[in-house]
Amino acid sequence: MIFTRMKFITMVLASLLVANVSVHAQGFDLAKPLEYVGDYLRSGGTNLEVRDNYVYYTVVNGLEIIDVSDPTSPQAISSIYLTGGYTTDIDIDNNYAYVTEWDGLLHIIDISVVDSAMEYTIWSYETPEAAYGIDVVDGIAYVAYDYYNREKGMQILDVSNPADIKELSRIPTTHGAFKVQVQGDYAYIVGGYVSIVNISDPTNPVLVSEFFTGYYSSDLDVRGNLLYLADLDPYWPAYESALTILNIEDKSNPSVITSYDIYLAVSDVKLSGNLAIVANEDYVWFVDVTDSANLSVAGSYNVPGSALRVKTKDSLVYIVDDSSPRSIKRSSPRPGDFQIINIADPANPTLIGSLSFPGPVTNVVATESHAYVLNNTGLGYGIRVFEIQDRLAQKWISSYSTIGAPNNAVVRGTTLVVAGSRGLEIVDISDPANLKQVTLYRTAGAVSDVVTKGDYAIVTSGYSGIAVYNITNPIDVPVAALPTEDMAIELGLYGDYLYVADR
Repeated sequence: MIFTRMKFITMVLASLLVANVSVHAQGFDLAKPLEYVGDYLRSGGTNLEVRDNYVYYTVVNGLEIIDVSDPTSPQAISSIYLTGGYTTDIDIDNNYAYVTEWDGLLHIIDISVVDSAMEYTIWSYETPEAAYGIDVVDGIAYVAYDYYNREKGMQILDVSNPADIKELSRIPTTHGAFKVQVQGDYAYIVGGYVSIVNISDPTNPVLVSEFFTGYYSSDLDVRGNLLYLADLDPYWPAYESALTILNIEDKSNPSVITSYDIYLAVSDVKLSGNLAIVANEDYVWFVDVTDSANLSVAGSYNVPGSALRVKTKDSLVYIVDDSSPRSIKRSSPRPGDFQIINIADPANPTLIGSLSFPGPVTNVVATESHAYVLNNTGLGYGIRVFEIQDRLAQKWISSYSTIGAPNNAVVRGTTLVVAGSRGLEIVDISDPANLKQVTLYRTAGAVSDVVTKGDYAIVTSGYSGIAVYNITNPIDVPVAALPTEDMAIELGLYGDYLYVADR
């Protein structure tokens, strides 16, 4: 067990720290309750759907609507925050977007009008367990739900009136339910095994068969009597996977036509003409499926991060590129989390457009006119600058790559004093559209917190304790230091007293 102690330290450095510090509520009426004003949503992508000139791109806790009318210059035009935990899948039916969440929620969003100033109408419905997959056909939603050793299967919902969603039926599966696709009178569910369900009567679905390919089937696409599967090695970590094709003409007795081995974990498969578009960790593969018994690779696209999901339209492929730090090849320039490639010539795919979304936010500091968001962007560590308009940080105007992971920051006049994993970085913010480094102080350890007083910055320096730097002096030698018993992690400054939390 880790115990965290708060140290109350009288400033032995008081002779250096001459500026007065006062604590007051700046512009707040503390007698009034806090008011929610709004949010600006940007985080890692999880899935996507394409309709007309828009891509509906699910992020961890919401939905981004991206205008791709010019695929060379995609533009994020709307951000919709969704309560819950982690989005998993999306489908579009008529004027509604249907988004499932791992926390056991289905959100229905009215997208009849797409506008950056829109307040979208959202209805939410609780599913039996974690909702992983959805397919909506003619006002009926087929939801794949699963949670480890608890209930798993498919829930069928009447969503013709989003304000009054009705459950029509549920049907359990034996081995899991992560994705579902409907074709005709049948629903095809994958979650390890393949389950085929007769849904000709949605109020009384019938399990026709379950089939194990020898792999862990994680995603699917159906065309006629063929079922295309993204198959993983059932033994983790999955270094071997495959594109597997099943003959499903006899629904009670599906059979494997072929399995085409693909190195590393396959996460998605979608059909486009005579190609199966297969996403795996390093590549998007274009597999020629003209002869389903004799597959061949027509081409591939090397993804800078890790291909998570794909969708196709005409000769374009839209990619969710995993933005987590573990997936990034730091030696490669990374165009963005959302990428559009042209596969008119699959042997020579071309990146034509991209859009980047920041990853997990570590902190935010603000002035009257701008907000500075610290995060791991997937492109590297950095700061995003937003212009505050009508109390909302809603206009993203610039980005800045920090030397290490930014943990905290303090605004000091026209500079931003940043505590980071590689030291203390001073950034000139006099022009918010063009941030520039002033000085980098290499500290004894990673800096998790910083406070300032006058010309001095006091930082945590890991097991070395705390250190004080004169931030008007470019020499990165501390003017004072004080060891702590354990690793210093957080600071509070009031008057001539410094409060240090260590563990």
